[in-house]
Amino acid sequence: MKHWLSLCLALGLLPGLVRAEDPAPAEEAGNAAPAPAKTPRQAAFDEERFAAGTARNRMNWLASDTDPREVIWLNGDGSSSASFLALYLPNNTKSSEGGMLILPDLAQHPDWPGLPGMLRHGMPDHGWHTLSLQLKSDAQTMGVERVMSTVGATDFPYPGAVNREGRGKTGATAGPASAGESGNSEAAPTPAPPDPDPRAATNAETDQLEQQMAADANLTDPAAEAPAAVSPDTPGSPPAEDDSPGNVSRIEQGLAQLDQFGLLNQALLGVGTGARATLAYLEGRSSLPEKGFAFVWVNAVVDENDLRALKEKQPLFDKARILDVVNTLDLDAVEQAELRQKFARRNKMEGYRQLAIPMPQLYPAVMNEPLLLRIKGWLKKTVPGQERG
Repeated sequence: MKHWLSLCLALGLLPGLVRAEDPAPAEEAGNAAPAPAKTPRQAAFDEERFAAGTARNRMNWLASDTDPREVIWLNGDGSSSASFLALYLPNNTKSSEGGMLILPDLAQHPDWPGLPGMLRHGMPDHGWHTLSLQLKSDAQTMGVERVMSTVGATDFPYPGAVNREGRGKTGATAGPASAGESGNSEAAPTPAPPDPDPRAATNAETDQLEQQMAADANLTDPAAEAPAAVSPDTPGSPPAEDDSPGNVSRIEQGLAQLDQFGLLNQALLGVGTGARATLAYLEGRSSLPEKGFAFVWVNAVVDENDLRALKEKQPLFDKARILDVVNTLDLDAVEQAELRQKFARRNKMEGYRQLAIPMPQLYPAVMNEPLLLRIKGWLKKTVPGQERG
């Protein structure tokens, strides 16, 4: 009887001993809950955070906030000032249609909420691998820098301007003759000094806040902690990305990366001003691929003068296969698109096709599913799984 009880107790304790050696379910990596999607408020904060600091700091922040499997540094690693960022996503379908190089709009990063991010995440569901590039901002000044004069100054609001009282650069009134010129011996009264501008204190506080935001944005920049030889605020100091390649070279390296992935069927997609970058790439081509390559413009910032300049520099411009997708919700974009279409017809650009479709950028990505389907359909017809020779 004692032996029988001992055997039962041993059998009853054995499963417990085995279970005690098993790892706890919470420690299993496979049971980790996926990261929750960012709320619109968090996405808006990310945009503000991205806008602060230098271009190098912004790209480092974006890389640190992205899945490491998607991050690709081209032209060097992340620590090199000559490198630039690209974000890669493989296709989510059984068959691969090819590789798509995405060029975002001006002042937008490769995963910008809206069209660049929606296309980057949406086209893999339709068979396309996507590689979204960081473009280099235009170094040219868009306008002449002007410093506002103080309120009450003779040249207010700007030096050299004529104010409402008719006073010009010298402060003289542009109107009837002065009292001295008309024969009146009485001297003109001396004008009272202008009151101090009450906005000066507010502007100083704003500058201090912007500097603090820029300091907070220096997340992973190794150079942020080291003392700079030249202050970044010093006039004439070189920008942080002077030694990085231009956009044409970036496009070439991005396409070469798609080649290394074995994606020889390629599409170059530009959003907004990114479409203009495709023109710069097209201008420098000595020849155009006869198959397996196409351009896609989405809400392009390209006017007739840009196409005329392309025609002068690229004799084969009419051979390019271009899908020009126009946002019908943007009246200015529709007007420019009509001029582009007329230019294409006059110059017999047989590969050019224009598509008008509403693109509600501020709505969820599911609202732009028709855009993805139309791009997929045109590419399927134009470059149907071919390889460039």
